[in-house]
Amino acid sequence: MPVGAQILAFRNQRGEPCIWAMVDPEAKMESRLFRMVGTGHKEVEANFHYIGTELFDLFDNDSLAMHLFEVLPSNE
Repeated sequence: MPVGAQILAFRNQRGEPCIWAMVDPEAKMESRLFRMVGTGHKEVEANFHYIGTELFDLFDNDSLAMHLFEVLPSNE
């Protein structure tokens, strides 16, 4: 992503998880790490910054809630 990109939304678009961001297309690029975690999973750590939650349709009219976190550098 361009340096300084501001995450605006996390949504389901045609069954695919998507992130929308406000960016400066002229900025240098940087790597950022994101993790999706299902409801009830204990994979969330202290250095995870919550972005948003979205529902994904499954079979039989059921849905799966997924939560998106950005994994921030740890202070270790």
